[in-house]
Amino acid sequence: MGGGVQWKQEPSQNLRVVTPNGSVNINVHTMSNASRVNREMLDPPIAELNINLSSEGFGVLAHWLRCGVLDKCCTEADTMADLKRLCKAYTTGQVLEIESRFLDKVLDCIIDCVTEADLLTISDIETITRYLMRTFEEETGGRRFLRAWLIMGHMGSAQQEVGFSSEIARLMQRASGDIWPLSYYKVLREHSEKKEQELPWVLYRCHYHLHGPETRCSETSGMERAGTSNSEDGETNEVDGVNEFGEMSEASEESEESEESEESVDGEESVDGEESVDGEDSGLSDR
Repeated sequence: MGGGVQWKQEPSQNLRVVTPNGSVNINVHTMSNASRVNREMLDPPIAELNINLSSEGFGVLAHWLRCGVLDKCCTEADTMADLKRLCKAYTTGQVLEIESRFLDKVLDCIIDCVTEADLLTISDIETITRYLMRTFEEETGGRRFLRAWLIMGHMGSAQQEVGFSSEIARLMQRASGDIWPLSYYKVLREHSEKKEQELPWVLYRCHYHLHGPETRCSETSGMERAGTSNSEDGETNEVDGVNEFGEMSEASEESEESEESEESVDGEESVDGEESVDGEDSGLSDR
């Protein structure tokens, strides 16, 4: 763990966890039982622990360990502040190797925070994209959600701003690893806005969880599992090459590869110069 771990050998039931920007108190045994990493740090039990993690993120974890629920998942006062806190909590859970149930709950809150936000601007969408790209690695549930939201999500008032489609296409391209031409993402977004379709994070939230699509969360309602069919022939519903999860299907990818090859022959302009959305320092540090 960056910065190392330091402690005072004063056995106590109470543990003071000191971070670079604050401290949080928690029962030492509650903390120790949360993960293998914690047990190793707290053997033998100690009174004070210094860790190089955010106090905001650790505070969310501490409340979960005490109560089994997340506190103040998302408020209407400041969506971006809530999102930043939740992303820090997810990073904290990953570093301390907390059980996947905690991480899945935090991801659920992140999804709710993003999808329920009102009055978004293009700047807000760029900030959300930057936070989620920093927090979630490629091909994780959080990154899959980000791509689906950029394609299918309702962006509020931002959709009325000049240049909206081009900006969203640029963000989709970055979130997808720059694998397709900018024009393709723009078409995906424009087609999605014209379609009535069930949103994947509403249809089947478990798709984004760490436990994977093979199992369900106990809290999941009786929604039909995404990827199964309502039709007799067993085909899944796909719209313009995008499947139930807002992801490009194999057929769409093959078609786009063919189109991209034709465009290169015609000498279409490269998009390698597109501006990155993650140009700030790595990690979600407090400002």
